[in-house]
This record gives sequence, C-alpha cells and structure tokens, in this order.
Amino acid sequence: MTEEIRNDDDRRIEMLAKTYYRRRKTHPPDVERAWQAFHEGMERQSHGPTSYWKLLGAAALGAAAMLAAVVVFQYGPFAEHAAEEDRLVVLDHQDAPSQITLQTGSRTKVLSGTDSISFRPSARHGIAGAKTASAASEDGGGKTVAQTMQRVKTPRGMSFKVILEDGTEIWLNAESRIEFPERFTGQTRQVRVDGEAYFKVAHNAKVPFIVTSDQMQVRVLGTEFNFRHYAREQAEVSLVKGSVEVLNGRTGRPEAILKPDQQAWYDRQGAVHVKPADTYAVRQWVEGIFYFDEAPLVEILKELGRWYNLGVVFNNPKHQSFRLHFTAMRSDDVRQSIIDLNHLCRFKIAIVGPNIVVN
Repeated sequence: MTEEIRNDDDRRIEMLAKTYYRRRKTHPPDVERAWQAFHEGMERQSHGPTSYWKLLGAAALGAAAMLAAVVVFQYGPFAEHAAEEDRLVVLDHQDAPSQITLQTGSRTKVLSGTDSISFRPSARHGIAGAKTASAASEDGGGKTVAQTMQRVKTPRGMSFKVILEDGTEIWLNAESRIEFPERFTGQTRQVRVDGEAYFKVAHNAKVPFIVTSDQMQVRVLGTEFNFRHYAREQAEVSLVKGSVEVLNGRTGRPEAILKPDQQAWYDRQGAVHVKPADTYAVRQWVEGIFYFDEAPLVEILKELGRWYNLGVVFNNPKHQSFRLHFTAMRSDDVRQSIIDLNHLCRFKIAIVGPNIVVN
C-alpha cells in the first residue's frame, strides 16, 4: 500500500469520526413530547363541547381550503408559470475545458500532468511526492527576462498549488485565479485572488504580503489563512495562524485585525464583520474533503456544483437556508453525495441533466 493511499484512508477515517461526533451532539427531535405539548395546548383552548366542535369545524374548513388551493395550484392553468417564477438558479453549469492554465503576459500555457508549479529559483526537479512544473526566470542564453505578471487559473473540478519565488505556498480551489509577479522587487509582495485560495505565507518582516480583491485586502508578514471571494459572493478571510490586518479593498483603510480562529467578511453595505471561525472546516478542501458544519444547503450545493461542474437550481427557494452537517470525499462520485444529502433533508434533491435540482 502506498503512502498516498494510506494518507487518503486516514483522512476518510478522520472525516467519518468528525461526522459521528457532530451528529451525536445534535439531538433528534422528541416527537412524543412535541405531540403531548400540542395536545395540552388544545385542551387549554377548549372550554367545553361547543368550543371544541367550533375549533374542529374551523380546522376542517381550513384543511379543505388548503387542499383545494394545492390542487388548483398544481393542476390549474397557472401552475407552470408560478413554478417558473419561484425557480432560483444560484450556480450555472459551464461548457468550458477542464484545464489549468498559466498566462505569462500574452502567452498562455496549459499545465497538464502537474499538480503544482514553483517560481522559486531552486525549483528544478519539483517537490517530493508531487508532479511539479518549474517556471524559469531566465531565457536559454542566461539573460534575465523582463518582469511580467503571471496568472494561474483553475477550472471547475480541479485544484492546484502555486509556490511563489519567496517560498509562499498557495492552494487554489476550483474555479479560481491568482495574479502575481514572477519576482517580488518592491516594498510589498502583492497578489490578487478571484475565487478561493489557502495561503502559507513565507515570513518577511520588511516586505508585507498583501492579498487583494475588489472588496477586501489582507496584509500579513507571515501567516496561514484562507481567502475567498467568488463572483456574486461576499469576500471573507479566515485566520489559522499568526495575524492579519483586513483593509477595505476600495479605500485601503484598515478595518480589523484578526486573531487565530477568527473570520472577517464584508456585507452588502460594505461593512466588515468579525466572528469566530471553525478553521478545521475551512482547511478541509485543501485535504480533498467537503466539510460543512451546520452550513446552509445553498453553500453546500454551490461547492458541489463548482467541483463537479453542475448548475444548482432551487425550485423551492426556501430550502436554501436549510442547515445541516455534511461531509464527503471530493474524489467520490457526486451521485453518492446526493444520496447522502437526501437522507438528511426533508425534501428531494436530484441531478437533472447538468444541474443539481432541489424540489
């Protein structure tokens, strides 16, 4: 058995143990106790035979009205139109090639057959245990190539590791992009992220490391954190080790300083919020695991959609906020994840064509 297989088995066992622990902490509802409370409430409202029969009659009329409304809605002439109005698409399926690309200036290269790329001058033979491409900083004649911006982009269903010339390690999640200079020559080390990336920043007290997006900037000297800002989502950063300073992405004004196990995020009005963060859950995508603890269903399905390149459609939008604990290996078949979710939810989730559909 290879080391890679053993590591994968260890992660699966750890994931199952965590799931069992979380579910043990969540007690199932006591149906008998709830029914008894309802029954006692009914008795308190009833002051005699007359009020009892009035209440029963009102309940019967209400039930009949509800049944009629359901029948008319489902089978009437406007049922299809109403359902289409309620339908909410939170993620679109994409017809795009599944390939990781490196863009240097105007040149684009497909990074096939590798799971990481290094821009360190000493990177010649890659990293032990990984298929690594090296990005040379000199041409064939030994002359230094003019400084250009590098852009690494991942498609849906693929993650990738980038090692910068200062030793900083970055894991890019699916459907993400990072932009950076081949070498840092100024007073800051600045990169831009669209999507999600996990950082282990090489310490340099004299040259701060800055991560930017449209909404947020993060400034650090050397630390470990997760940065996330997908299109149509709010920017957030979760700190694992060290400390980070959160700056407003538009004004550059300092907004907050985070401690380990804290998260900062911007709301739609541009205000920053700080709250405790489960950094174990935040880091699991780097280990190849979907891990969600009491997360809204919409967040879970968007992550599944990005990884398996499926759209996400809610025929009943109110189910978006349904919260649950869910874990799965990213190497598993998506159909197994849907089966597991259906065991946990009170409604139906299915794969219909290129979409995950919630009814």
